[in-house]
Amino acid sequence: MASQNQNETDFPQSDNLSKKAVAQRMGVTSSTIVRWIDRLGFPKPYTLGGRTYFSAKEADEWLEAKKLNRGFNGIPPGRKKS
Repeated sequence: MASQNQNETDFPQSDNLSKKAVAQRMGVTSSTIVRWIDRLGFPKPYTLGGRTYFSAKEADEWLEAKKLNRGFNGIPPGRKKS
């Protein structure tokens, strides 16, 4: 008899996220996602079958890059703006 964990790996989670789902994942509103695309270089969406999606992997990588660039307005603590 197969374990439940083994069955879960038979069907990997989709990388495709709706705008609402990616907003929930990032902890912001859908309109903030749109602003981030325009102003902060958030990964752009793509369409499949007439629906718009974001890549979960790309969104997570973008967030991790932002976490590495900590400080105020992207300036690491202790450094002055040039």
